[in-house]
Amino acid sequence: MKKIVLGAVSLISLVALTGCGDKKTLTCTSNSSDNGFTNEITAVYEFDGNKMTKVTQTSSITAEGDFAKYIDDYKDSAQTTADGFNKLNGFSAKVEASNNKVAVVVEMNPKKMSTDDYESYSMGENYDSMKAKLTDEGYTCK
Repeated sequence: MKKIVLGAVSLISLVALTGCGDKKTLTCTSNSSDNGFTNEITAVYEFDGNKMTKVTQTSSITAEGDFAKYIDDYKDSAQTTADGFNKLNGFSAKVEASNNKVAVVVEMNPKKMSTDDYESYSMGENYDSMKAKLTDEGYTCK
């Protein structure tokens, strides 16, 4: 009986120590405005320990004033971009549009990506290196 209790305590201790991993989320944003358009990018990186497990990036453009008449052109362009991502393994993309705003939302699953895409989209970066890289590129990260 003591062996069963000790075994159970050991198992519970092991699960408690390993837990569900060291899960972290890094959210980075970038905003710019130029000639009647506002561009916003939000990238959310999920990590389990030092391993990136999921990325969701939302890139949106808002047309203001007289430039709102061009929003349909941007919607068509955004759909072409989303269609391109949807052809790749490990990617899922959709277009969201309302009034004078168009957004492309791309979800990336590193486990399902090709080796080339994994490397070109920096999926091997850990939390700290990805944060430093994006901060150097002008993103605000938290």
